[in-house]
Amino acid sequence: MGLNKLILMAALYSIAGAAMAQNVSYGIQGSSFIVQASNNTNQAKNCHISYTLNYTQFGDPGSQSFNSAFGIPANWSGVVVNHQTTYAASSLRVSDVQWSCS
Repeated sequence: MGLNKLILMAALYSIAGAAMAQNVSYGIQGSSFIVQASNNTNQAKNCHISYTLNYTQFGDPGSQSFNSAFGIPANWSGVVVNHQTTYAASSLRVSDVQWSCS
């Protein structure tokens, strides 16, 4: 393998490792919107998430948008947002999710 290929592979590996430094997953559990995050770096991360909860209440559809900021400690994994609602679990959906960390 040539030196240029080796350098390119090392650069791609470094970029992939940086991209995987923090991971955020989200979903509906019962009547709650849950965000789980992990950070496998030695530096804490500051994050922001925005989302819309869609629901049906007393037969009428509705939606409400939210923003939340949270931190992910270094070398940590767990729940960072637990947004409990009073909406019926069978009708609760999430949309328009956008998140970022720095």
